[in-house]
Amino acid sequence: QSRRAIDLFRRAAVSHRRRHPTRDIVFLVVPSYETRVFNIFGIDIWSGLDRQFASARDINDGIDDTIEKQEQSCIARDVVVPTVMLASRTNPNGEGRITTKRYYLPASDILFGDGDDYRSGENDDDSNNVIFRFVEDYLNGKLKPAVQSQPTPSNRTNAYGVQLVTGNTFKALVLDQESTHTLINFFVPTCGHCKRFNIVWNELGQLVRALHWEGKIDVMMMDLSKNELPLDDLHVWEYPSVFYFPAGNKTGNQPVPMKVQNDAMYGDADLRGHHLIEWLIKQRKIDEEVLLQLHEIGSRDAEGRGGGGIGADGGGGSD
Repeated sequence: QSRRAIDLFRRAAVSHRRRHPTRDIVFLVVPSYETRVFNIFGIDIWSGLDRQFASARDINDGIDDTIEKQEQSCIARDVVVPTVMLASRTNPNGEGRITTKRYYLPASDILFGDGDDYRSGENDDDSNNVIFRFVEDYLNGKLKPAVQSQPTPSNRTNAYGVQLVTGNTFKALVLDQESTHTLINFFVPTCGHCKRFNIVWNELGQLVRALHWEGKIDVMMMDLSKNELPLDDLHVWEYPSVFYFPAGNKTGNQPVPMKVQNDAMYGDADLRGHHLIEWLIKQRKIDEEVLLQLHEIGSRDAEGRGGGGIGADGGGGSD
């Protein structure tokens, strides 16, 4: 099977060079035990396939043990090799920052995706070569990159009301929520500044919940050491970094950065959650009257629930 796949790979490389002589692609055949060669090209190791090859630490650590075991058992049963990975490293904004996108053609598609013609290598027609079609689809912009992501935790909101976002849930929880305003804290757990700032961030989540604004303002955090940000126009180079996505078309509009790392405010030991709320209000993208109404309605409802069944006449409570 591997020899047949290598033959398909060789044919795809020759066909690509013949058809696209000015579009450089480096074709490499890498044994599964030599994935460290990717480091030469600046390609990091994070996918399920990579973990299977390199025995890397599973990205599910500390998220959900049940999901972790299910995913590991699934990987063990699946056919892993041969697999084609296409890695594209670009500098889209000319800022000297390189971004890497990875696209996969899994073993199931290579070995079982089409008829016997292309698998046996008996047909020289490029249209019957699944690897060549994969490369062509990439060049024509038809492929979607793989996204590094932790599995979705069973409880995605922590005790402080902060939602935990992963690479796979970013679009659904952030970009698709046009009726809510989103504040998201991008962090890495090994960063000392992030650890201190996460305390303030959790306090912000508590305040939003106490003010009954959680239906209008989403407070979120995303670990970028284990999750990839699936948004081409947003690049996070410093940690922690906070971005505000106003309600509306979040895909078409640029988020507003909150300067927390280099601000004098960030280094202030007195920084609290209400400072972040004040910053948000100053952006003038939220109707303050709506927030006041939500607070009043939520407070009345909370009093009603906590008053021991208070009726319309104000009675029925207990001391």
